[in-house]
Amino acid sequence: TVVVGAAAIAPVIGRRVFRLPASETRDEAAFDAYKAILAMVGFVLAFSLVQVDGNLRGVEELVGHEANLLGTVDRVLLRMEVPGATEARPLLAAYGRSLIHDEWPRLSDGQRSEITDARYTELSRAIRRLEPVGLRQETMYAELLRAVDDLSDKREDLIHDSELSLPSFFWVVTGSFLGVALLLGGLTNPTLTRVAGLGGTAAGVALLLAFVVIVDHPFRGETSVSSADIASALALNARRH
Repeated sequence: TVVVGAAAIAPVIGRRVFRLPASETRDEAAFDAYKAILAMVGFVLAFSLVQVDGNLRGVEELVGHEANLLGTVDRVLLRMEVPGATEARPLLAAYGRSLIHDEWPRLSDGQRSEITDARYTELSRAIRRLEPVGLRQETMYAELLRAVDDLSDKREDLIHDSELSLPSFFWVVTGSFLGVALLLGGLTNPTLTRVAGLGGTAAGVALLLAFVVIVDHPFRGETSVSSADIASALALNARRH
């Protein structure tokens, strides 16, 4: 709305500020340059939209892997038949709930939760105290240790990727391009046809800009990454006997 409105009123403001007489030659030249600049901005925004959407999908895959690991750890704990293994399952559930309730809200700022750190430490210590006996249990225990370590690695990756966003320099350059385009729009004649042309061209770029802003941060806004996969994994673990 701001971009389209500014583009539409640019000729009116330009006429009052620059006090230039009407000129068809200047009008056509300024409008052609305006369209060229917005075309470049639209190309850059389209490329950036692909990048930020890829970042969002990558984070969603990390969440899916984390949920799968929660299920893997729970299954191994249930089937190992080692004293203390089944008692570690509630610690796994507490860690998963902490991921959702304690850490997820903090990921919007790229922060970790100390409560979740403590829950993982409790889980890791309980698992490393297990004493497998026999080849079968030792094999399952090795798998369990790998899954627990992977669980920590995926969490660290998720915390790191929660800060993914376009650099501030990108927004400075984009804003500068839009400023130059509005300046050129102010050099056009304030006719209904020209105002419609300026506003319509700006509308396409503004839509791309809005999409980029919405998707840029994976843990902010209504399009943020959901913790539903982790919640589903915890629910499935709770039904497993």
